[in-house]
Amino acid sequence: MKEIEAHIYGNVQAVGFRQYTKKHADKIGIVGWVKNLDDGSVECVAQGKEAELKIFVGHIQKGPYFADVDNAMIDWHDDPQDVLSEFEIII
Repeated sequence: MKEIEAHIYGNVQAVGFRQYTKKHADKIGIVGWVKNLDDGSVECVAQGKEAELKIFVGHIQKGPYFADVDNAMIDWHDDPQDVLSEFEIII
């Protein structure tokens, strides 16, 4: 199992980005979480197989229709310390 930690910058809040991320995570079978940060960016941690995470990264680099992703910084990790069981939106 692999893990990514992503920070997404641009017009990514108040555009359905967290719901979009959860929808694609659930569809692909990825677990983790997504939340808005005070600086206007979005943070996401996701776990799964490398091939599935690559597909997921493609989705978050694009974002939903009304989003405008300027930059998505993705850090990859092998063997996550805390294995998660579902994908959730943190409010």
